[in-house]
Amino acid sequence: MEEWLSLFWTSVVISLFLFPVSLSVAWFLVVRMPSNYLLQNGRSQGPSKQPVVVRLVWILVRNLAGAMLLLTGFVMLFTPGQGLLFMFLGIAFLDFPGKRLLVHRLLSQPKITNPINRLRARSGKAPLELPASALPSEMDL
Repeated sequence: MEEWLSLFWTSVVISLFLFPVSLSVAWFLVVRMPSNYLLQNGRSQGPSKQPVVVRLVWILVRNLAGAMLLLTGFVMLFTPGQGLLFMFLGIAFLDFPGKRLLVHRLLSQPKITNPINRLRARSGKAPLELPASALPSEMDL
């Protein structure tokens, strides 16, 4: 029984530490995202004129960061934190076919768009510009 109690308090301390850290990371990433991020065509802005090795490392690092954010967001669905926001940020970092369509569908959900735009407004940044495909239609209202 004492072992479980120790594990419980360790989990509480870790959660109390990670909650403000997760909010800081989410704030940083959301504020740094350009307001027209969703309107840009093509692949991510990376080291496009660099040697192939540098580009491959860039893609690997970006996808690893996206996977970590996505996994962290999933865990935060069950623990304190901004789970949906972190899952969105993870998907935004990843490179996979159909990503833009998925991001647009996610952003049609006010549970994701509203916190993002609130964080941006508090930092003096313009809200994300949503493409027409991400805006809720009259039938959705």
